[in-house]
Amino acid sequence: ALYSTFFLFLFWGVYILQLNKKDKLNQGFFFLCLTLSIWAFGFASASVQSNITTVLLWRRLAAIGWSSVYSILVHFLFILTRTKSKYKYYNLLYLLHIPALFSMVIYSFSNTMAQIHYNLVQAPFGWINLAVNSIYDYIFYVYYFVYMAVGLLMVWNWKKQISSKKRNRESTYIFWALLSALILGSLSDIWLNRLFTSFVPQLGPLVFLIPMGTIYHAARYNGLFENISFSDNEVILTKINQKRVFYNLSWVFLLGGGFSLLSSLFQQTQITQESIRQALLRAGIIACFGIVLMINQKFQNDKSRENINNVILLVSIPLITMLYLDQASANIWVISIIVMIGSLVFNKKVLLISSAVVGIITQRLIWVLRPQTLVIINEYDFILRIGLLILFFSLTLSVNHIYVARLKEIAYQISFQKINAEISSEFVAITKDNFDERVDSLLAKLGNFFGVDRTYLFLLDHKSKTMTYSHEWCQEGIDVEVNTIKDIPFEVFAWWIEKLDKEKLIYIADVQKMPLEAHEEQQQLIRQNIKSVVAVPIMGDGLLEGFIGIDSVKEKKYGHLKILSF
Repeated sequence: ALYSTFFLFLFWGVYILQLNKKDKLNQGFFFLCLTLSIWAFGFASASVQSNITTVLLWRRLAAIGWSSVYSILVHFLFILTRTKSKYKYYNLLYLLHIPALFSMVIYSFSNTMAQIHYNLVQAPFGWINLAVNSIYDYIFYVYYFVYMAVGLLMVWNWKKQISSKKRNRESTYIFWALLSALILGSLSDIWLNRLFTSFVPQLGPLVFLIPMGTIYHAARYNGLFENISFSDNEVILTKINQKRVFYNLSWVFLLGGGFSLLSSLFQQTQITQESIRQALLRAGIIACFGIVLMINQKFQNDKSRENINNVILLVSIPLITMLYLDQASANIWVISIIVMIGSLVFNKKVLLISSAVVGIITQRLIWVLRPQTLVIINEYDFILRIGLLILFFSLTLSVNHIYVARLKEIAYQISFQKINAEISSEFVAITKDNFDERVDSLLAKLGNFFGVDRTYLFLLDHKSKTMTYSHEWCQEGIDVEVNTIKDIPFEVFAWWIEKLDKEKLIYIADVQKMPLEAHEEQQQLIRQNIKSVVAVPIMGDGLLEGFIGIDSVKEKKYGHLKILSF
């Protein structure tokens, strides 16, 4: 169970990170999952050992995870609950990690302190640690309870400030999931083994599956992080998607090298300098392919970058496979399949066909060199296989996202073209008498198609240099703004008018992130509780005559409105 938990945390973290590697929210979730995976892996490895010295070594590794998870959790929740926007000295949040570093020194890094502060006892289900109740243990308990309480308080305050029913429901789930982890984790890891004579398993990493699974589900399926979008540039074969696929492949090599090293060392009944050297050589070569592949994505010359990518991947198949010739490449042969999966998103079949041919030739060569080989499969081989399956699944999921996003975009554009044709046909017969009726019909169709809260028309008067909010359509429950904004001077919204006139489109996914020069416009949008907005200009004889606005009031719209810029 603990090994499965390790892989699950690792998968969740890597998956969310690759959706948007530059966003701090995704980075925070990844580091949170990473610390939990270290905790789970250390506990899992310690539980199957028979030597108490080895158990202590793995427990000290686990301490890196459980020491840092609570400070990283609070830091992550600061970002998630938008507390950072109200916190004047946000950079000082890194001071939150001081107790975690202190705990790591005591329970992990210091040999002397670790020997004193672990009381390891072997139970029927594995090893547990009975606290010695030193001053350092109580310091950790204070750190643990205070940080969890702060996290719960932030989520509770966030819940009270959210107007969206969906977000409010998700924040409620996260609150109760965190509270459950606090109660269950405290019982299993602290209290039960003190209160009862029979030992109880310490299940800290397992109980954290509850809040982490809740957050992952909300981010993955309900857009909790709001920055995760496959709409922008999600067209098959764009340069961005090509780089993304190769970047993901580079991580497959890097993580594969790590799994290879761990598996090789754990399989050894007696670790020698030669076995360590061989394991490091294999892992190093695999990781080098990942590093070179990652660096190559920085090159600007598209043709050269593509050729180098192909060479790296094709060379990796026979070279990495031959590294495990003594085992007849029992586990590593799947590398050719991984390369073929990565090549599916390209319209040129060169890499796909070449990787298949090279893979077949390599397997034929191994068949000749090792026609019969006895391979002993143990638990660490299965761990390696599970790790490879997770890497394989992550890459396949990334490729699937590209295809699905492209198909959705095509369907969306077809629907948009249909509504555009309907609107065009209606406006062919527009007259002065039916102008208001046709405009209202247009705004209603746009609002329903994009699923937004408000659409409207602004008309500009160049003689008086003013603009007026003339027509509007709103969803039920949205405040009506028409007739409240009249004869606004151009200079009040100078940035808005200039941007429409020059760039022909305004697309603001998050009103809170508007530039400083758009302060007046931002304040007006905030007054109307607008989260996202698109403005499309109406031109006449090369002059800006007005614009159609599309507002999202209840929630931010990332990517949903960007189709208007195509």
